[in-house]
Amino acid sequence: MKLEAVKIISDRLNLKFEERRGINFLLNEDILKKEIELLNLRKNDIVLEIGPGLGESIDLLKEKSFKYYVGIELDKKLYNYLEKKENENVVIIRGDASKMRLPYFDKLLSNLPFYAVDKIMFNLVKYESWEGVLIIPLSFANKLAEKNSNKMLYLSYFLKISYIEKLDPEYFYPIPKTQIALVKIKRESNEITKILRENKVKIKNIIKKYKVSNYTEIIDLLEKRIEDLDREELSKFISFCESNFC
Repeated sequence: MKLEAVKIISDRLNLKFEERRGINFLLNEDILKKEIELLNLRKNDIVLEIGPGLGESIDLLKEKSFKYYVGIELDKKLYNYLEKKENENVVIIRGDASKMRLPYFDKLLSNLPFYAVDKIMFNLVKYESWEGVLIIPLSFANKLAEKNSNKMLYLSYFLKISYIEKLDPEYFYPIPKTQIALVKIKRESNEITKILRENKVKIKNIIKKYKVSNYTEIIDLLEKRIEDLDREELSKFISFCESNFC
């Protein structure tokens, strides 16, 4: 959508562009088309979009084969605007994607609100068997790839980046203060991700199932929530799991 059109609609809706609201509209339609192409949609796919903006993706998806589209929008004014685009296979939900229970989906499309990327990602890893094409801060993509903190190490076992492209900040309105990247991500599902999602009681049952007797080295870690482990403890726990369960 052209900048002039975005400004006209934004003024009409009286949108507020404070950084904490995370509204940055993508102006470059070629990038949006590329996002959709990278999704590799199939006729039975359910597409989830977090932060549909002004609904340009809904219009472009009409040319593709898919089953359903679900858009999640937090901003009330944008939600009311997007409701007009609903039809038999397009549904708009108002909610906070970092906290809410998400509907079933196969493919994820999103220009994530930059201030809440980490919270949304932690919510997304609860759901298995999906692929996504996202616009996120370049710094977050690099941290995830480098696994440079316990949070990123944890997320890296669930989210695998297979494609990353730096985007020009001038593709957005308002222009963001951070560098932006287009990434393709797949939610991994394997024995390690299963264990990382389990609570400590179930982990102990898994240890019994595999008849692992030498788990004294991690017994203290089983008394903590996995989310509370520091990077060293998490690395130790994952190494143990990889050695015994994979």
